[in-house]
Amino acid sequence: MSLESTSNAQEIELMILLPKGTAVKRAHINGEIAKTEHVTVRSSNYARIKAAVKGAHSLNLELA
Repeated sequence: MSLESTSNAQEIELMILLPKGTAVKRAHINGEIAKTEHVTVRSSNYARIKAAVKGAHSLNLELA
């Protein structure tokens, strides 16, 4: 799963809704490993990613 975005903020926080029955195996922002947190809201699963990036960035999630 990939996402391209641009921001002027010094730090971003993303909440990505995951397909049912999946989890994040690895996450990368601009080619560097990104820390993810699993969040459940009711019956939906999300990956929360916080990163100190500014400008254009590319997020890649490898799902398990």
